[in-house]
Amino acid sequence: MNQEKQFFLSCLKDGPLALRKISNRMRDRFETSPAGIKDVLLQEGLIELAYSKREGAMQKMNHYFKLTGKKLSQKTPVDTVVVSDKWEDGTVKSKGNAFDWANKPCGLFNKSELAQMRQKYHNNNPITLYSRA
Repeated sequence: MNQEKQFFLSCLKDGPLALRKISNRMRDRFETSPAGIKDVLLQEGLIELAYSKREGAMQKMNHYFKLTGKKLSQKTPVDTVVVSDKWEDGTVKSKGNAFDWANKPCGLFNKSELAQMRQKYHNNNPITLYSRA
């Protein structure tokens, strides 16, 4: 999506340009919607509406956009979550129970272990496997 944003902004570097012209240029190069890219850039404050006017025989409204001067950020900051051993009131969190799934050992069975379980239960009890996605 960064390439699409960069292309949209490069179309506007020479001054205001109609969204229809930018859409026609982007249609051949990218599969994403130019209107979606426009919405994201508007929300980030990188472009703004310069003016709108009616053009052509059908008098369709053309919206012209221009750059605001703000630069496109390459990286977005990542929110870090600090996990503590105590609740907000100072009570110690419990460990080793069903709610402590993050610290429990987990893994998948290999084919030989599954074969042994099937043989042990004589295929009478189907084994349901769950995994974390």
